[in-house]
Amino acid sequence: MNASPLTLTKMAIVVSAVFLILSFTFDLDLFERMARWLQKMEAYELDEFIIVALIIFPCLVIDVCVRRVKEKMKNAEKRIYQSMNYVSHHVINNFLNQANALRFEAEDHKNFDSNTLKMYDQSIEEAKSSLHKLSSLKRIDSENIRAAVLP
Repeated sequence: MNASPLTLTKMAIVVSAVFLILSFTFDLDLFERMARWLQKMEAYELDEFIIVALIIFPCLVIDVCVRRVKEKMKNAEKRIYQSMNYVSHHVINNFLNQANALRFEAEDHKNFDSNTLKMYDQSIEEAKSSLHKLSSLKRIDSENIRAAVLP
């Protein structure tokens, strides 16, 4: 559900225009009626509540809008991270497949050191483990990313 920018403002303009047209058409003195109503309610001190509401409501609307923007930005960052993670996996898996072809060639040669193959296998497992940790991060920030790949 993508809302266009300034949706609330557009709605307020439409509602205000309707009130203005109705006021002129039917000669409704809305402000005067509201002032008389507030005068009647003076005994209950409701006019102060209206002022408080006029202060709180815009702040509430701004907070909601800011939260939505931050949430959209966070979701965009998450999508970018997931895309980069997917591409990194793809590139590294291609490299690992090519490196395994070299490993098979090395196994065929009798003179090749078996300790070197063990180090190779260990480094492959470390890389796979780091990739798995990176792809399963719950909170995406630089500290968590560093912590996932540091030994």
